[in-house]
Amino acid sequence: MRQQQASSRLGSLADETSRLAKEQRDQADRIHQAFGQQGGQPGSQAGLQDKRKIADDRQRLAEDLAAWKRKCRNTTRELATNKQNAASTKLREALSDMQQSDLRSRVQRGADWMRRGIDPNASGATGNRGRDAAPRKGSG
Repeated sequence: MRQQQASSRLGSLADETSRLAKEQRDQADRIHQAFGQQGGQPGSQAGLQDKRKIADDRQRLAEDLAAWKRKCRNTTRELATNKQNAASTKLREALSDMQQSDLRSRVQRGADWMRRGIDPNASGATGNRGRDAAPRKGSG
C-alpha cells in the first residue's frame, strides 16, 4: 500500500513538474513580448497592465515552486523510508539542482523587477536560463 502511495505521489510530482515547466515557457514568451521589440509602446497603460499581470503570474509561479519543493522533500523522505532509494536519490538531486540555481529567488526577483518596469532578462535575472527555470523530470 505504501509503495502505491509513493508511486502516486511521484506521478503527481511529475505532473506538477510538467505544469510548472509549461507555465515557465509560456511566461518567458510573454515576458519577451512585453519587454521585447514587439512589446508595444513604452509606458502605455495597456503595456503596464500586461507587465503587472505577468509579474503577478511570476509571483504565483514562485509560490508554486516553493510548494513543489515541499512536496518533493516529503516524497523523498517517504521513498527513503520505503526503501525506494533510486527514486529518492533522483528527487534529492532535483532538489539540490533547484537550490543551487536559486530558482525561486530568481523568479521572485524577476517579478519584482517587472513590477518596476525593468526587463528581467536585460538585467541578467534569468539570462539564457529563462526558458529552463522549471524543475526537470528525472529520466527514471
